[in-house]
Amino acid sequence: MWVVYLNSVVLGTARPEDLPRERLQELRTLAEALQHAGAGRPKHVCDVLTQRFLALEARATGRPEIARGLELVDTGHHGLATPGQLRLANKALLQQARLDQAGGRLRRNR
Repeated sequence: MWVVYLNSVVLGTARPEDLPRERLQELRTLAEALQHAGAGRPKHVCDVLTQRFLALEARATGRPEIARGLELVDTGHHGLATPGQLRLANKALLQQARLDQAGGRLRRNR
């Protein structure tokens, strides 16, 4: 849900190319960590945050090439879909997730 929110809401209003790479990396790392936390996967949360910490350490000590290899969360654009198409697809996924969540609340309240 957090990754969908980042891709559709945050990046839907602020284009990825308008965000500095470092800020985009932080947003993606936090979204991934929150997603794992929400799914009850604490080991994954620790893994994502540890790798980000190590990448920042490598960058701070003058080893950016190592930092890029340490990142678990990819900020690059890969595939045939354009960033705009990805935003639209993520927006649809977010809407579907909200509908599913609302439907679950309705069933529980009956």
